[in-house]
Amino acid sequence: MGLAIHYFRAPTDYTDKLKRDGNRAKARAFWEYCDDVNSEMNNSERFYVQSWGVGKGTVGRWLKEFKHEYDRFIAAWELTNSQEKKEAGQLRGTREPKIPSTTTTPSDFEKNSGAYVGHERGKVFNKNINNIYCPKSKIPNFSDDDMDVSELLYSKLINIHASIKKPNLSKWADSIRLMRERDGRDILAIKNMILMIFDKNQYFDGTFWRSNIMSTEKLRKQYDTIAIQIKSRQGRKAA
Repeated sequence: MGLAIHYFRAPTDYTDKLKRDGNRAKARAFWEYCDDVNSEMNNSERFYVQSWGVGKGTVGRWLKEFKHEYDRFIAAWELTNSQEKKEAGQLRGTREPKIPSTTTTPSDFEKNSGAYVGHERGKVFNKNINNIYCPKSKIPNFSDDDMDVSELLYSKLINIHASIKKPNLSKWADSIRLMRERDGRDILAIKNMILMIFDKNQYFDGTFWRSNIMSTEKLRKQYDTIAIQIKSRQGRKAA
């Protein structure tokens, strides 16, 4: 029986970043996703919920992000290889290719050697990867917890504002990220504030804020004011 070799293409720089950030479980999930795509296995979200051991909402976000990274990588791969073939063909078919002035003009034998063609291919590959695989737009750096808190706020709002349009939850999650990273807020404290505003409790009446906190950005702006009110009214209750 012959040696069976199976491989698939995937952006290792993406998984390396995930591992550096401590998201090894997500990195493993991405490898499974890439293998399934290459094997043409169309698995459901429910399947990945069980396989990856995360919630349905997280699976949905991961699959969207994974598809973006994989499609971006494949587009770069295909364009790079098509350019490689074109450049290689031109090099083989031209007896006097243009050689940079900083290099020594090769002989006819050298021009058609594998080493020379490989060198030219490498220049084309690097040029296209820089232009295609590294676009200006980047996936936001918010965490799954940031998205969960954003979805919590939206679920509370839609219960009392039935006509509210579904927001850009990625933008909302990025505001939560800013609250953590720039404002020094604890993710649990942010979540508890939302619950204090929208859930009836004996310590704080959030009626006013339910009509004013219509986004995570607005929550960020009013966080200190609300926190002071909550602390003040809890103190009066305790007294």
